[in-house]
Amino acid sequence: MTVKTTARQPLGRQVVRHRFRAVHERGEFLVGAAVGSGLLAEASERGGADFVIAVSAGRLRLMGTASIACMLPICNANALVASFGPSEFIGRVQVPVFCGACAMTPDSATEIAAAIAELGFDGVMNFPSAVHHSSAVQSVLEASGLGFGKELELLRAARELDLWTVCHARTRDEARRAAAAGVDMIYLVYGWNAGGPRGIASVLTLREAAMLAREVANVVRRENRQTLLVLEGGPIETSEDLLPIYRAAHISGYVGGSTIDRLPIEEAVTNQTLRFKGTPAATRRDRRQDRVLTTFGRSLGLVGRSQRMLDLYQSTREAARRSSEFACLVSGEKGVGRQFIAESLFRLSGCDPKSLMTVDASEMSTQRLLVTLFGRHELADQGRAIPGAVARADVSGLIVRGLERISAPTQRRIARALARGSFRAVGGRREELSTLRWIFISVKDMRALTEAGALHPELRSELESREIAVPALREYVEDIDEIIADMARRVAPAAGATLRLSPAALRRLQVHTWPGNLTELRAFVTRLAASRRAEWVDEATAAEVLRTSEIYPSHAGSERDLILDALWRHGFHRGRTAQFLGISRKTLFNKVQRYGLRG
Repeated sequence: MTVKTTARQPLGRQVVRHRFRAVHERGEFLVGAAVGSGLLAEASERGGADFVIAVSAGRLRLMGTASIACMLPICNANALVASFGPSEFIGRVQVPVFCGACAMTPDSATEIAAAIAELGFDGVMNFPSAVHHSSAVQSVLEASGLGFGKELELLRAARELDLWTVCHARTRDEARRAAAAGVDMIYLVYGWNAGGPRGIASVLTLREAAMLAREVANVVRRENRQTLLVLEGGPIETSEDLLPIYRAAHISGYVGGSTIDRLPIEEAVTNQTLRFKGTPAATRRDRRQDRVLTTFGRSLGLVGRSQRMLDLYQSTREAARRSSEFACLVSGEKGVGRQFIAESLFRLSGCDPKSLMTVDASEMSTQRLLVTLFGRHELADQGRAIPGAVARADVSGLIVRGLERISAPTQRRIARALARGSFRAVGGRREELSTLRWIFISVKDMRALTEAGALHPELRSELESREIAVPALREYVEDIDEIIADMARRVAPAAGATLRLSPAALRRLQVHTWPGNLTELRAFVTRLAASRRAEWVDEATAAEVLRTSEIYPSHAGSERDLILDALWRHGFHRGRTAQFLGISRKTLFNKVQRYGLRG
C-alpha cells in the first residue's frame, strides 16, 4: 500500500467506541456507508451515517462495474483505496473513516496495518476478503498464508496500533473466530447485493437472513460481549427489508454499499434522464392543454393566453364540471369580471340565465338579507309570508355579492342550509328542501377572509377547494393588446377592426397599474374609439386617453413596485427592462439604486 503522509491522527478505538455508544444511548441504529468517493461519503454523513468505509468495490462501482469485480486481479485494491481515501474522505467528513484493506498480498499484516495508520484512517476492515471465494479456493489461500487467518492477523495488528477493527465475515464460524480474536465490530455480509441491473441473485430469503443473523448474534455475544454486529448485502435492498432482520436478531447496525451508492444512483440518474427525455412530449401535452383551455375561454367570451388566464380557464372549467356542488366562491378585486365568471358558471351548468338572481349583501341590513334569501313565515303581527330566493320556483341559481359584509350568524345559517340541503324561513319552524346553487362573490380570497375573521368556519368548510380566483389585470398585462382588440370589436365594431397599438403605446399600457381592472380598460377603449383616432394609436394618444379614463384611485403599487415588476418580467435584464419602461439604462440604474433593488 502506497503511503501518503497526513497531519491527521487516527481517533483511537476508545473515541470511536464512545461515539458509537452515544448513538446507541440515543436509541438510534448505527449506519455505515462503504463507498468509493468523497462526494458519496459527505452525502452519507449528511444523511446521518455514523461512519464511512473507503472500499475499492465502491470506486469500481463508480467506474461502471459490479462490486464483485474487486475480487478479480484487475487492480491493486489497497493502492486504489490509498489513492482516494485520504484525500477525499479524511478531513472532509467528521465521522470515523475506516479503510477497506486486502490481506491477500505479499505484504505482511503488520506492514499493511502500519500503512493504514500512517494514512490517517481511524480503522480497518478486511476487504476484499477471502470469505467471498469458494470453499476450495479459501482452502488454497489459507494453506498459502493468504486466507482468512491472515485477515485476522491484520485486524490484530491494527488493534495494537489503536485502530478500530471491523471483520468482514459470512459464516457463524468466521464470526466466532473474529469475536474470539477481539475485533471491535463484525460485518456480517450475506453476499453481493441482489438489487439493480448489476445485482447478483441472493441465495438467501429475508427470513433465512433473519435466522442467520440471530444465530451469529448469539455466537458473538457468547464469545465477546463488547463486539458489535452489523449487517450488509444479500437480500437487503431497502430499509424495509432490514426491519424483520432487526426484529429477529440483536444487531447494532447496518452498512450499505451498493444500497447506498449504486442502487440509488442508478435509479435517480435513470429517472432524471427519462424526465429530461420526456420534455418534448410533456411540452406537446402542455401545448395541447393550453389550446384546449384557450378555446374554452373563448367559448365564454374571454381572451388571453398568459398563464394567469390559463389558470382561470382551468379553475372555471373544473368548477363547471362539479355542477352538483351547491356552493362556490369567486374572489378578486373590483372590476376583474367576477360577476361574469359567476354567470358563466351557471350557464355552463345548464341553468337558464333568466333564472339567476343576484343579491348584494353590502346594500342590505342583516334582517333584509335573511328575508331575501330564506323568506319570511306568515306572522299575525308582520303581515303575509314572503318567499325567499331559495324557495322561488323561478330561481335556480343565486349570486351573493359582498360575502365579506355578511355577519357571522347569517353566514352560519347559510352554511347549515347548504350542508343540510334544506332551510327554514325567518320566523318559521318547518324545514323545506332546496337544490339552489349558490355562488358567493368577494373582493377578498378565502385565505384573506379567514385571516380577517370575515368567514365563518362552517361556511369555509362548505367552500373548501371551491374557489375561483379571478386575477387583476396588472397580473396578465401581456394579454392587454389582445383584450383591447376584442373590446374594441365589441364597443365599436368599425374601429375595432382597424385598431393598432404602436410598441410604445403598448408598453405604456402594460406599465399602467389598472386599479379599475377591466372596467377601467373598457372605459379606455370606449374613449379611444370615440376619439376617432383608433386606427393607429401612438404613445401620446394612449397617454392622453389614459388620463381622461383614470376614474379610479391609483393602485397601492408605487414606482418602486412598477420597476420591480418590470425587472421580474424581463428576468432582471436591465437593458430589456429599461427599453420596456421607455427610460435609459442609466435612469433605470439610478432608480434601482434609489429604491434598494440591488441584488
